[in-house]
Amino acid sequence: MIYYDLERKKPVEKGKFKVDEDGYSIITKGTFYCFGNSKVIAKGNSIIIAKGNSKIRAFDNSNVASLAKSKVWASGNALVWARGSSVVWAKENSIVEASGNALVWARGNARVWARENANIKDNNAEKQ
Repeated sequence: MIYYDLERKKPVEKGKFKVDEDGYSIITKGTFYCFGNSKVIAKGNSIIIAKGNSKIRAFDNSNVASLAKSKVWASGNALVWARGSSVVWAKENSIVEASGNALVWARGNARVWARENANIKDNNAEKQ
């Protein structure tokens, strides 16, 4: 479920976003909180805080905080904070700060800062 607030008191009403053929809600601006099995495409200058198995595709200048086993696919100039066993696939000029058992796959010009048991895989190095 997608909310306007962290306390889950203001849910986003159906029809506020377009939904693609894969069931992802497309968000292009604003700050939103995703819980459960939410599926979101973050574009433009959107800010997404994802918890609990959410799946996020981050593009353009979007910012994503990925917590509690969320999965993020980042490209363009996306900025991702990965925590709590999150998994991130980063490419192009995306930037990832990973900690708390997060797992990050990076390729291209993606930059990753890792600490606290974060695990980084460099796809470019694996191909050489």
